[in-house]
Amino acid sequence: MEITIEHRSHLQKICKIKVPSNQLKTAYQKKLNHFKNNSKIKGFRPGKAPEHFIQKEYGPSLMSDLLNETINASWKDAVEQHNLKLIANPTVDIKEFELDRDLEITYEFEVEPEFNLIDVPGLKVDLIEYTVNDDVVNQSLDDLYVQFGELVSSDKAAKENNVVVADIKTTIDGVITESKNQNILLDKKKSVPGLVDGLIKLKAGAEKSISYSYPEDWADKRYAGKSAEADVNVHEIKEVVKADKAKLKEKLFHQADMTDEDFDKKFHDFVSAQAKDRSFTTNKERVLEAVLGAHEFELPQSHLNQINEQPADKQKDLTDSVRLGYILSKYFVELKTKVQESDIAEYLFKISSNYGISQEEFFPLVAKNKQFMEQMKNELMVNAFVRDALALLTDKVSEKKPFEQF
Repeated sequence: MEITIEHRSHLQKICKIKVPSNQLKTAYQKKLNHFKNNSKIKGFRPGKAPEHFIQKEYGPSLMSDLLNETINASWKDAVEQHNLKLIANPTVDIKEFELDRDLEITYEFEVEPEFNLIDVPGLKVDLIEYTVNDDVVNQSLDDLYVQFGELVSSDKAAKENNVVVADIKTTIDGVITESKNQNILLDKKKSVPGLVDGLIKLKAGAEKSISYSYPEDWADKRYAGKSAEADVNVHEIKEVVKADKAKLKEKLFHQADMTDEDFDKKFHDFVSAQAKDRSFTTNKERVLEAVLGAHEFELPQSHLNQINEQPADKQKDLTDSVRLGYILSKYFVELKTKVQESDIAEYLFKISSNYGISQEEFFPLVAKNKQFMEQMKNELMVNAFVRDALALLTDKVSEKKPFEQF
């Protein structure tokens, strides 16, 4: 059997295989004998049907089976011999198939991109560490007193930390959105500062047009740095009556009777865990951006065709996602990335908590959901890689910032 590989482009290949006629004849005769000796043919004792009868009645079916087996076996040999890393099954072309002629099979296919993997310590990335001290803990506590407090209607002018209830029509980049009876907290850490400034001192019944801009570091990147116009019709001003510590004990830890000392310790641990999660989430995004930026390579045309079928505003994200998948698959091998059982337990705990059920109840509900399980596997592998990468990038922490949770 002759195997030759031709290069149509960097990633598109053509494989031509020639299977000798004598090999085909031998394989066909073996198949014919097996059929004759193992099939029940009406009118004949087992193994006694004449060969010419079998060829007349069953020859086309046997030839079809032989062709498919030859195509698959030849392709398997080619992939193994040339170490082909395919992205999909090939297209197959055969001009003719006769036992008296050599069989020529043409396979067209694409292979995975090839690129040099950058060592993790060599990635250009600036990492951040969110820190926790007494001021951070106290501020988080004060925020929770407000968050779990009660709203009381006020006839006074709006001031910081009040809630303004209003109809608001917002225009950003010519796109208008309208909201009725929206609650807007007058806190510049949680709401757009320019909008907060425009609402302060307004009373119920007031109408006002407010021009403002979103901060450059706004969490929702769609609006970061953009200008906006808001037409506001204020219905009500509400003041926040802060919750007491007993309510926080019940809301956070379901233990209203716990001592203040136990609460303070548990709350400190709670805020520290949240800060650690924020550091990981922020650095995960930065590491993946660095990984993507450090590797340049051409994507297979079939991927590009699929991406180009999507809306234009989604094509860049899809391209980055596909490229990142190729890069990470190599890093998984390089770093021997593995998901720990504790990773799975933590993942399931967080999601089940959102649904208000236990992890033990939640898992049987999703175990048969292939899409969920595949998504969980992929996300946990990425998280495991980032965890391994961060252990190699401790010298890249360029900023330490007090944690703000709420």
